[in-house]
Amino acid sequence: MSESQRTVRISVTLVIRNRADHALACAKTILANEGFDQLFVIDQIDGDETAVAIGTLSDPRLRYIRTESRGVTRGRHLGGQLAQGDVIAFTDDDCMW
Repeated sequence: MSESQRTVRISVTLVIRNRADHALACAKTILANEGFDQLFVIDQIDGDETAVAIGTLSDPRLRYIRTESRGVTRGRHLGGQLAQGDVIAFTDDDCMW
């Protein structure tokens, strides 16, 4: 089935804190796939390492969000609020798609 025939929109949320190298590797593997519409990288880091790392990627499906909130549950909740998909997938930064 081609992208134009797909009727279900899929959003992916990746919550990250203080592991920019993992966030970049995970995001790259997600973006290498077709079949989803949005990738939210929810960054809870204290510095700017993840912003710099993710900033090297260029994909219209990618959206980087920095937040002061802490905790994977809060990050996933934020991603769920932002998602426009019919299905929301949550993944951890050590997962490779």
